[in-house]
Amino acid sequence: GRRGPGGRGGRLGLAAGEPVHLQPDSVADGLNAPFAGELPLVMIRALVDDVILIADATILGGLRFALERMKQVLEPAGAAALAATLSGRVPIRNGETVAVVLSGGNVDIARLGVLIAAAGPLGLRPARGRALGLARRPIPPRVRPGGRRRSRDGGPVRGSP
Repeated sequence: GRRGPGGRGGRLGLAAGEPVHLQPDSVADGLNAPFAGELPLVMIRALVDDVILIADATILGGLRFALERMKQVLEPAGAAALAATLSGRVPIRNGETVAVVLSGGNVDIARLGVLIAAAGPLGLRPARGRALGLARRPIPPRVRPGGRRRSRDGGPVRGSP
């Protein structure tokens, strides 16, 4: 799991063996739960290898990266996993393929400039193998009844029957 400073309730709860209450204050509102409950702690223990804490500036670096390079608007909590991966906080073995879930566009447009200005550097590592490759899949041609593949404008696709 990737968490901003406000998400430390999960890490503290794991260490204590029970929910730990705190006053989170992170730019990533979606990660600002005041504690991780007993059921989430059970699931984290069973399914998560590690909980990684990253600074708000790093999270905002991921948000800025998504906006500048991918043309995607993410909320800070939705950019946390991207920021953790690109900053090298997530260990990636040579040649390993990694998928990062990007989520949420629930960010106040009036605050977006301030958030981007507060973004820290990600210290991007060069991609090794396919580890950090970011790619968009093209929209596949539409399939019409009868099995004939058609392009988005309705014409036949080169090489189709």
